[in-house]
Amino acid sequence: MPRRINASVSLNAKQSTESRIAFPPTHLAMVYMITSHSAPHLHLLRHSSELQSTVNNKLTFSLLWVLLYKTWTEENQETKSDADGKCFVAKLLTSTLWTSAFGLTNNGVTFTGYPVIGYHNLLQSSGTCLNSLGDSMITSCPWDPRIKGEFFHQTTFSVGLSVVRSFIQDVQKLVSLEPKALCGIELYNGILMRYVKASSAYLGKQEDSLDFDITYYRSNDPMTPRLYQDVLEEIEQLAVFKYGALPHWGKNRNVVFDGVIKKYKNAGKFFKVKVAYDPLGLFSSEWTDQVLSLKAGVTIDRQGCALEGLCICSQDSHCAPEKGYLCKPGKVYKHAKVCTFMSSKNYM
Repeated sequence: MPRRINASVSLNAKQSTESRIAFPPTHLAMVYMITSHSAPHLHLLRHSSELQSTVNNKLTFSLLWVLLYKTWTEENQETKSDADGKCFVAKLLTSTLWTSAFGLTNNGVTFTGYPVIGYHNLLQSSGTCLNSLGDSMITSCPWDPRIKGEFFHQTTFSVGLSVVRSFIQDVQKLVSLEPKALCGIELYNGILMRYVKASSAYLGKQEDSLDFDITYYRSNDPMTPRLYQDVLEEIEQLAVFKYGALPHWGKNRNVVFDGVIKKYKNAGKFFKVKVAYDPLGLFSSEWTDQVLSLKAGVTIDRQGCALEGLCICSQDSHCAPEKGYLCKPGKVYKHAKVCTFMSSKNYM
């Protein structure tokens, strides 16, 4: 990440509580979005574009997307460990998104420049693919189950502003050791950041924080490791364990929820309200009980469990030793345990 990001994050956060930043790693640049309420239900976007429109933009340029992935499919790149291919496609895709203003338009058809003014529901959402042409699924939504669309993991968490500078610096160190490691996440809009104020809600943010949203490749085979599996796992563990990040309740893998309830000072008050309003547990499930540490089982110890984020590896069998991925300490955060690809020489 560019070193200036530390100062940029603080400045952008002070300008607006709804400030957002997108960081595409291969470009060493950031996209800022500042949202201002200029009238009821209207938003004014300055300096940057509405980030959530990037998904919509993939649909606008769906033919390009299909063409790219017909030649350089991410699955093939993963199979061949083709980091250079991922970085090339990432740069091409991001450049296309930038030049097309991430799908924003000034008149519903074309983009002529910033600021873009419009209704909140149109600027802050994506989904025009739902009204796409009946063209034999050529311009289908990427989440449509009828096509072979996107399939991915997400790691999303909030780091307190008091320690976010140190977290970013650790990630910088990690990326400097593996410069190509984050090309893959740029295929999913890079690292998205959003400023969030502290909340009095019992399970709300404990302090002013910066949200990090990272989306990355997931194989359809749960026993297949990812390219640079160790780097993404180390970032995950850096945030959650070293810097005490709070995980997003719905966009994460199992490991980040292990003992997470202890990070909330008002957890006891939450449980009292929970029992009072739902004494029969009608709004609970086995999963919510596990996440809230009311029941064991949020992490699972089995062969290959670390590949899907079901556990933090403690032995090689939790990774994919038959494919050269062994359980090793992190490169920057030495307390991390990650599935690292070893060369044939080292593996043997």
